[in-house]
Amino acid sequence: YLELYKKFPSKKFFIENVDDNKLRFGSRTEPAASVFNDFCSKNYLWLELVEFFKSEPFLSDLYQVMSKALIKSRGKLSGRSWRTGNIMSAGTLNGVLSQRVKTIFEFSKLETGAIVKPHTDKPDKLVSLILYFPDPRWNDSYGGSTEFYRSNRTSLENNWKNKTIPFDEVFAFTAASFKPNTLVGFLKTKNSYHGVRPINCPQGIARHSFQINIITNNSLSRFAERIRRYKRKLYPICVV
Repeated sequence: YLELYKKFPSKKFFIENVDDNKLRFGSRTEPAASVFNDFCSKNYLWLELVEFFKSEPFLSDLYQVMSKALIKSRGKLSGRSWRTGNIMSAGTLNGVLSQRVKTIFEFSKLETGAIVKPHTDKPDKLVSLILYFPDPRWNDSYGGSTEFYRSNRTSLENNWKNKTIPFDEVFAFTAASFKPNTLVGFLKTKNSYHGVRPINCPQGIARHSFQINIITNNSLSRFAERIRRYKRKLYPICVV
């Protein structure tokens, strides 16, 4: 962990400025993906970590831990086993009975004033993992915890589309403190609201984290999500 901390990317790598003082770069889209791959190719410890989180053994173990919760939150089709290859490489039957997943990564840098508004994550995300890398000078008064929320209104409980909402529309029921060598994990659900309140740290330090996201890369899973979201609207039609 300490060696990874020492090699955490400097600010010059963070080419995506989402909002003021909220910086990131990752493996999902270009041009950040090229920067990410170049960084990892020159830092073997980070490359090893990335390869570990992409490996079949890790994904298999993670699936075993998360499968029941995935079925509960997303339906039976989302509880199918995971694979990283296409149907042909998995075998036709295994390909049909499993869902293709992809692991994507993101470095995050939140400087003073930055926030992450309450949101539930993109619909294609299955599992999120966050590895913290706080500066040794970090103080709890600076903030940085990942908070998990319940919405104040029932109309906000079904938010698969990942609409961000204000902090005054939610209340925190738990939080994962921003501590060294801490890995936080959670599922994407219709109401998996989480966020980070405004960072209040001195200039020169920031909230550093590394995110590992498991996303579905399967058309059948995406179709199942659409059916699940709209089934309540379909029921009156079936009754008629």
